[in-house]
Amino acid sequence: VEEKLQKMKELIHSQDSGDDDIETMRKLCLLGTYVKRRCNLKLIRLGMGTIDPMDMRISLEDMARALRLDVMLHAFMFTLSGIPVLYSGDEAARENDGGYHGDPLRRDDSRWLHRGAMRWDEAEARRDPATPQGAVFLSVERLEALRHRHRVFDGAADAWIVDTGSDRVLGVGRYHRGEKLLGLFNFGRESETVWTDQSELFTDLLTGKLCSAQGVRLAPGSFLWLAYDFDAGGFVCR
Repeated sequence: VEEKLQKMKELIHSQDSGDDDIETMRKLCLLGTYVKRRCNLKLIRLGMGTIDPMDMRISLEDMARALRLDVMLHAFMFTLSGIPVLYSGDEAARENDGGYHGDPLRRDDSRWLHRGAMRWDEAEARRDPATPQGAVFLSVERLEALRHRHRVFDGAADAWIVDTGSDRVLGVGRYHRGEKLLGLFNFGRESETVWTDQSELFTDLLTGKLCSAQGVRLAPGSFLWLAYDFDAGGFVCR
């Protein structure tokens, strides 16, 4: 923690020197969230003796990956048929709350891990895209807008599992009224090269770029929403 606090001081000094404000703020927010998480875990462990010391070994890389996974899991949920359900705070990277361990009526029910009191001060940070809360909130809003805009997400769509050639990458196909979607989700800790039997030249819904589903590289904890509109000759308007 002391090392990260020192790094934060250095970043603040560099910001005063005229460095890139947005990038510096992102780094400060990530470091600050790391320090807060470490301190919270330490307090819970000291107060209740319920957290294993190994759980304290969280790195900045772990935290960055956690944020990517958070967004990817929302995208996976939005890819499935039916009505997506968000528990209050999920859309703003709400952290788990281990306080239920101290309540004899709740400590045996692990569902309370994410059912603590809403932290409204942290929820306000969702308005700042440089914070973890803001980064997740904006990503979820964007995914919601895309899901609403494209008919392939309709509940009546056909859905199937797509072979990706990797046990760590899940592929989901959808088709409805001339529009096709291929969702690829890398649950692994390493980058994966995905090979599918889908031969179309898709549009990446997140970037608008054309993308093949053969030999595509996926970073750990990342995903792709690839769409193809048969009625428009393949091109998909985002």
